[in-house]
Amino acid sequence: HEPAVTSLVNYLVKNTDNSLFKLMNYKFPTSTFAKIIFDLDKWSLINSKTGVLKNFVRPKDI
Repeated sequence: HEPAVTSLVNYLVKNTDNSLFKLMNYKFPTSTFAKIIFDLDKWSLINSKTGVLKNFVRPKDI
């Protein structure tokens, strides 16, 4: 799962200057949830930097 999940989120997300993104890049523990929103009409339009990281929840945050 790691580092592939972090790499995927880095690839998809365009809002890299916020605290959620910085926390995610610091550590992405097992069972962590990253919510990425895409404002697109088709799945096929998903590409690099087309998503927005809206939430990042680690098991210890629950």
